[in-house]
This record gives sequence, structure tokens and C-alpha cells, in this order.
Amino acid sequence: MAALSKTLSPMLTSWFESLARKMQPNLIDRFSKPPKYSAGKDPESLIEEAGEKAKSLEEKAPEFFDMIEAKDLYSGLKRAQSGETAMGLINPADFRKIAAPLPDDAPLNSVERKFGYDYSMGLVNKNVKEIEDLIRNKILLGDATGSGVPELGLENIDNKLLQARFHEGRHRNRALKNLGYDKSLVEVLPSTYRGDIVTYKPDVDQFLNLPKDTKIYSEMREGPLSNDPEPQNVGTLGDIIKFLSVGGIATKGALSQLPEE
Repeated sequence: MAALSKTLSPMLTSWFESLARKMQPNLIDRFSKPPKYSAGKDPESLIEEAGEKAKSLEEKAPEFFDMIEAKDLYSGLKRAQSGETAMGLINPADFRKIAAPLPDDAPLNSVERKFGYDYSMGLVNKNVKEIEDLIRNKILLGDATGSGVPELGLENIDNKLLQARFHEGRHRNRALKNLGYDKSLVEVLPSTYRGDIVTYKPDVDQFLNLPKDTKIYSEMREGPLSNDPEPQNVGTLGDIIKFLSVGGIATKGALSQLPEE
């Protein structure tokens, strides 16, 4: 992997070096004998774990290195490179269509529209505005400000369609859209949702060999607590999600057939 580090741009090299400094050993138990320290990381080991995905992200959307807290971004890139999840780019407007609707997108006859609408939307708009201010003022998303990388849980239904099962990041995507961004970074987690319980499978094998025209349907959870509307076809996998390059995936075949930008 030393060869990979030599191919990194000066920006990425500096990013990994800075990340390594943030991950130096820290005292975690001063009362043990001897005191316990967390394991540190050197730049080479970080590059080995996430360098391929970081290179792909720099090629496709380098702005996210200046938008998302480094440790948060590294964690997602590492999971994607190992094949546990997938990471790609999505238009914020498409994320809005896929995720469960906020009150202003809910059907007119829904509970969200009938009860507490003004209060709920007041909270939504306040949070979106705060995120816009963070981005505008170059304050990193993640860590103290909350998770930086939005998430989508998708379930492969009989290799015929992808059904969205959960989300995280609706407010961030609204903020990005309001600020004029046409790309949002998203971590895609293979998931199921049964009886109001999300089950996450830590691999992406269920996406293997899916064609680019596989349809993605808007979020629908199952169980007595779900108020989600009937899922709608929002587009195809190839059109909606542009996955980061697959060169660094360690698991056999994972994502090798997924569309790339």
C-alpha cells in the first residue's frame, strides 16, 4: 500500500497526515496499571484502510473533504473500502424523494399535515438553517455537529428493485440543495425493516450484479409504527447513485458490477 500513498495528491496526503495526528494515542483509563491508551494510527495505515475511496472522492467531489469532519469521513470511507457498505454521490433532490417525507412533503391527508404541522416545520426549517450556516462558514459537519455523511438503507427485493428502508440526513440534504449543491455524499447500507426493527447486513453482496436500470423505490418501513406513504419509483440505480470507485474493496466481488460515474 506504500505505492498507493505515492499516488495521492498533496491535498490528500496532507489530509491523511492531519487525520493521523487527530488519532494519536489518548489516555482512556488512568487508574489501570499500567494506564491504558487508545491505539494510535499512522498515515500509512489510514491510507491502506481508506485511500482508494478517498482518491475516488477527491476525483468526483473534493468539496466534501472541506465539509465533513475528518474522522467521520474516514470511518465511512473505510467501511466502503472494506465492502461493509457502499459510498456514492446523490443529488440532494433525489435524496429528498427517496427518504421518508418531512411534513411539507407528506400527503395532504396524513397525520403529519393535520397535527402539529407548523410546529414541526418550524423545527425543520430552524435545523436546516443552522446546517446552512455551518456549511457557509466552513464549520465541519460531523463529530460535535452531528454525523457528517447522510445514510440510506436499501433492501434488494428479489434482484428486481431496491426498496428504501431507512434514512439519516434529510436536513443536511435540504441545506445542500438550498445552498446550490447538486451533489451529496451518501453511505448506502444493505438493510431490511421488519416490524419496526432495522436489520443491517455489514456487507454489500446483496447488490451484486444488479443492472443499472434497477428501480429504487421511496422509503417504506413495516410494522404498527409506520406511517410511510405507498412507495414510489424515484428512478434507477445508475441514474440516482454514482458510487465511488471499487478498486479498494477487499471482499470478493462486492460492488464489482455497480454503476460508477
